[in-house]
Amino acid sequence: MDTARRPRARLAAAPEPEPEPERPMVGRDDELAATLAGLRRLPAVVRVSAPAGLGKTLLVDRAAGRLRADGLRVLRTRVPPLARPFPFGAFAELLHDVGPQLPEGLDPVTGALAELLPEAAPHLPPAPPPTPDPGLARHRVFRAVRAVLAALGPTVLVVDGLQWADPDSLELLRALTLDPVPTLGLLLAERPSGARGAAVPHRPPGVAGAELRLGPLNEEQVRRLCPDQPPATAAELHRWTGGAPYLLVQVLDRLEGHSPEQAVRRTADGLVHPVETGSAAADALVRACAVIGRPAGQDLLAAVAGLDGHSARTALLEALATGRLTEDADCRYGLPYPLVREAVHRAVPGPERRRAHLAAAEALRAADPVPAAELAHHLRAAGDLAGWRDQAEAAADQAVAAGDSGTATELLHQLLAEPSLPAEYRSRAALALARVCVNTLDHQQVLAVLRRIVTTADLEPATRGEVRLTLGLLLLNQEGDSEAGFRELERCVTELRERPDLAARAMGALAAPILAVHATQQARWLDRAERAARLSGDPVARTGVLASRVTWLACVGDPTAWELLAELPRTTPHQAELRQTARALCNAASGAVGWGLNEQARRYLDEGLDLAEATGMDFMQGVGRAMTLVLDWHTARLDGLETRARALLSEISEMPALRTDASLVLAHLHALHGEFDEAAAALEPLLSGGHGPDPMPFFDAHALATRLALADGHAEQAWRSLLPVLELYRTKAVWAWGCELVPEAVLAALAADAGDEARRLAEEFTLRCADHPAPAVAAGVELALGHLAVDSDPAAAADHYQRAAAIHGRIGRRYARARATELAALARLAAGQRPATPGLVEAAEEYERLGAVADSSRCAMVLREQGIGDPRAHARRGYGEELTPRELEVARLLASGRTNREIAQVLFLSPRTVEQHVAKVLRKLRVPSRREVRSALGPRP
Repeated sequence: MDTARRPRARLAAAPEPEPEPERPMVGRDDELAATLAGLRRLPAVVRVSAPAGLGKTLLVDRAAGRLRADGLRVLRTRVPPLARPFPFGAFAELLHDVGPQLPEGLDPVTGALAELLPEAAPHLPPAPPPTPDPGLARHRVFRAVRAVLAALGPTVLVVDGLQWADPDSLELLRALTLDPVPTLGLLLAERPSGARGAAVPHRPPGVAGAELRLGPLNEEQVRRLCPDQPPATAAELHRWTGGAPYLLVQVLDRLEGHSPEQAVRRTADGLVHPVETGSAAADALVRACAVIGRPAGQDLLAAVAGLDGHSARTALLEALATGRLTEDADCRYGLPYPLVREAVHRAVPGPERRRAHLAAAEALRAADPVPAAELAHHLRAAGDLAGWRDQAEAAADQAVAAGDSGTATELLHQLLAEPSLPAEYRSRAALALARVCVNTLDHQQVLAVLRRIVTTADLEPATRGEVRLTLGLLLLNQEGDSEAGFRELERCVTELRERPDLAARAMGALAAPILAVHATQQARWLDRAERAARLSGDPVARTGVLASRVTWLACVGDPTAWELLAELPRTTPHQAELRQTARALCNAASGAVGWGLNEQARRYLDEGLDLAEATGMDFMQGVGRAMTLVLDWHTARLDGLETRARALLSEISEMPALRTDASLVLAHLHALHGEFDEAAAALEPLLSGGHGPDPMPFFDAHALATRLALADGHAEQAWRSLLPVLELYRTKAVWAWGCELVPEAVLAALAADAGDEARRLAEEFTLRCADHPAPAVAAGVELALGHLAVDSDPAAAADHYQRAAAIHGRIGRRYARARATELAALARLAAGQRPATPGLVEAAEEYERLGAVADSSRCAMVLREQGIGDPRAHARRGYGEELTPRELEVARLLASGRTNREIAQVLFLSPRTVEQHVAKVLRKLRVPSRREVRSALGPRP
């Protein structure tokens, strides 16, 4: 072997710096632990395989640092991607500095390394005589390296970039794995395209170590890597980078002061590594992948790249071997990450990019069926605007037919954003967009477009009216802006004079049960809508008006709503009618939930959600999911309820009308768990924001806010805050809507020394709701009368409370039942009736089962004052190192940031007792301070 020509310059690239402290290694803890465990019992071989950019170098860095800290010698190299690597280049870089570490009395064969390791030559025995036999020379190097490694003692060799290693180094590594040095560990990192040559080192049976393959980070891990960014930004970064840490760090470096999209563009402009060059044919193939924009088959890639079949195959093998392209299960090839695709696409010169898009369009025209959306994209990129308009229209029609409203909306947005779009195209696109987006959840961009369209001069009145109808519905339903929505709907009624079917729909929407419009006005709109629907002769219009009437009747608690539901179609082939039925069912469920008709509500929800999903009504699915949360709260289906509420809120972050119910459920859950500040924060937007189409959550939110304020001793403030709400409530004159509000308002008035107002309100509510059939209303009446009588006649108050508890028990409202039971027991105590204590015990036990820590503790305190022990003590057991129920309550409050004094107030304990519980919580959770309790405890079930 001839090593004399090897230059003395070092081959390895400079080591990468350690990552900045604020960017910890995320998502690789298990792999790091496996690497360290595999190398702490020598001999060992650990192989780490990952495509470029997935963090194998950082993992190797961390492992090397930990091993050095453990006292092991670590020799490391990063093999550069040289086209003509030097013989034994990897080992030359691994061992060039070991001379001073070598002991005396080395095996004479190690002198054969003097030429390979000139820096170590002074510490080696004399070199043996030269041999003309290359095989013998290689054998000497093999033996010499093995002898040196044995002499060094416990050592780990780290080779990063194994795929670039020269064949001699690979063979030597393979020899060291097959016949390992007892004190040697090998940490080998490579791309999965594989090392060169046949001599790939593997871990043989019986040798310690591990085989690791790194995958991309998931979205949660990306969020942990950029904790200061909102979840939406983290999700966008994950989408662009595919979870590749290398790309993610590049984008984060450019994110400050920019949107994710801007940071991605800036990263793509400066990204060099993913667009490294190969042969001309391979480069053309990679550019073709970027232009096509999705994984594609070899024939399409060849057509866009301008390559013949043989050249394309050869180039494809090269691109796959170097990791520049990836292959999926269907033999399609593409660039590994969206950001890489963007970088390559932006690097293609304009004329070449236009030619490639035109070639892609020509190839796609021959497909069967023609992918119109993809073809439209390439035609526009190639500058063929006329062809693009036709294909974009066709693609939007295809998407609508397939129920893909997202794709249809995007295509129509693109058409309407084109200044040169002819008037006939603009009218058709505007109508199509209006028809598609009325049921969408993603409405913000649509609103801006529709507002612009209705001011366009070249639209026919009927076209403008239909577009304005959609604008009004979006403002009313999705945006929750009733005033603006009604304004647009009233204007479109005039514009739709020649379209009674659509006018009927607008009038039906104007009959929505919102707080801003009086019931008599809503009834007039319903009557007008029915006349217009009859005049139109359109079954969809008739169904829509019937759905609007069901919505109104269900909202006020009129049982006629349930009868009319049976008249709505379920089997018609017309999706438009089925959508109206789905709307009626979900809205009827909303009313049934409020009135305590749980079985009906669950039935309507199941059927309505199925229809909404089958007909592509994203918005109505959101309504149904929100109502499911409310129903689960009322019926105490609490497992995972907080998680589901937060998940829905994150999905509908821009939908005020849908956020109301989920936020109210969260507020109730916070209050249940004694997190009163969090409950008030969740309620704040509901108290101060606009009034959506459903008034019941508005009044219910004020009821809960009043209860929280009274519990905090702010009676005067609570009563003053209620005065405008009660004025609005009386003006609206749907008295049943106060079944939650009125009892709390009576308590607030009494506590604020407004007894006359309390009596007037309770008596008026009782009179107006005397014949209302809803059980929740009957329970509200009993509670209001009980509050009114508790000071003057506590025995009568106890009877009212007990009747309210019985009603709540029948309709499955466990928390409300426990609260009424507690009030009845307290009233009996005030009346001197000793049978009061069983009611307190019952309430305390039910509160504890529900996780209502403050309520349970309040009952226990009263029982202690009556000389009765804690009713929960009989169920206690030895918990050992597990948290007891009380310690869990304390831990949950600690996790929410409560001080000891605040915890004492919530749980009705002394601060000293809380201190003892906190100490036990920290010990059992094995955390050093209260700051770590939240992460140790995990999410609430």
